[in-house]
Amino acid sequence: MSTRNNNQLVIKELAQAYYKDNKRQNKVLIIAIAMSVLLLYSAFSIAHGKIRSDYLIDIRGMGTVATVSLENGSEAQYEQMKSLPYIIDTGIQKTVGSATFQDYWEGQLIYLDDSAYEKMMMPAYTDIIGSYPQKADEIMLSASSLQQMEIDHPVIGMEIELRTILSEGAEETDLFSLSGYYTDYVDFSVTEPEAYVSKAFLDQQEISAFPADKIMAVTGSLQDERGIEIKLYSDLTMEYAAQQVFAENPMVKQSVEGVFGSVSIAVGCGIVVILCAFMLIFNVVSITMGKEIRQYGMLKVLGTTEQQLKRIVYYQNIWNILKGIGIGAVAGIVIIKLFLPTVLQKLFMQGLGESDVTGFYPVFMAGAGILMFVTSFFATGLALRQVIKWNAIDSIRYIETGNRTKKKQNLATRFLILEMAWRNITRSKKRLLISVGSLLIGCITALGAEVIMIGTDITNQIEQNPDFRIGILTGIFRFLKWCLIK
Repeated sequence: MSTRNNNQLVIKELAQAYYKDNKRQNKVLIIAIAMSVLLLYSAFSIAHGKIRSDYLIDIRGMGTVATVSLENGSEAQYEQMKSLPYIIDTGIQKTVGSATFQDYWEGQLIYLDDSAYEKMMMPAYTDIIGSYPQKADEIMLSASSLQQMEIDHPVIGMEIELRTILSEGAEETDLFSLSGYYTDYVDFSVTEPEAYVSKAFLDQQEISAFPADKIMAVTGSLQDERGIEIKLYSDLTMEYAAQQVFAENPMVKQSVEGVFGSVSIAVGCGIVVILCAFMLIFNVVSITMGKEIRQYGMLKVLGTTEQQLKRIVYYQNIWNILKGIGIGAVAGIVIIKLFLPTVLQKLFMQGLGESDVTGFYPVFMAGAGILMFVTSFFATGLALRQVIKWNAIDSIRYIETGNRTKKKQNLATRFLILEMAWRNITRSKKRLLISVGSLLIGCITALGAEVIMIGTDITNQIEQNPDFRIGILTGIFRFLKWCLIK
């Protein structure tokens, strides 16, 4: 008659017994994991929220997300740009003429194709009511233009009489139907107000969409403005020698550089945050397991294999890991959701509409949870390897220095203790390296946070660069002027 091996049940019972006996150590580990999850989720959420706010400020101030403009582009160039792999979206803008409303308002009549309006202009607007014009007698205006016309309560379908002067020179009075309106944030002291008309209006007036005043495009997030210009001059067939291409760094890249200085520094900061979380977990697990060396030594004497010992440790820590992740996730979601949108709105979005930062990022939370789960298991495995290296006899003889009775010490004893402390520090080079590395990463993190906070301050930027450039953003252009502060 064979006896069933019940090792698995014994391992689970031992793990539960150790878990109940080490309540204080378990609480410390749970708190450490919860803090790490909160740290990771908060760091990436705050960084993403700030980058998103800067992105909205840029596109709303410029009135578009387009970063490339080809002046007087032909239809052939339009098709060429659409086929380029580094161009994401392409659209056209055509100035049809100008219009006036009595003595209150004057602006330009603009035609945009579907891509230019939906992909490049709409993201820069808020409170969009109605739709882009489809019929020849329809028009779309901004809320600020309607206010200049003394129309405080616009209604879709209402009639607006405009005096129009077309690019061909024809002047007439037309009755337009309001198809939609929106809120924009462009400075009209720099650019003229715009009124959007339909393709049917162009056809009615026998105006061709090409050559377009601008062929606009959006590039990848990490593209460089100078590189894009060089590529376009090389890849496009220019219609005439003086035809120009204007490019700007993508808005996302500008936002990242505004917060961190460069994309590489942003990646480095993310790595440092992850390393901080790993070091915290590893140190807590190492200290916790160091206090159980004698218990593990006794299990070795009783015949417990290294594999069984690993299972006991992992069974103990799995509950701590899950509890820590759960507590950190709840705390992170509540704190970020309550404070991040409000803080970003009050600090950065003044006068530029509402921020669309939600304060809840499931991807970041899932990433933080998975990363801390893997990190905790990896840190547990590394700490366990240090414990397993002890042989059974040395493990049983191991005595914690903290359990020794305190006695009165004379001067000679104090020097002896200092010498023993130094030997204890230098006895394990790996532990010394890990401890020094943890302190170094902490110092680098604190220093990096200080540098980023000071570097993003406008006053500091002016002090560091007295010969700075000031200018005006309009469309994708930057009209810059060098200024010297004395």
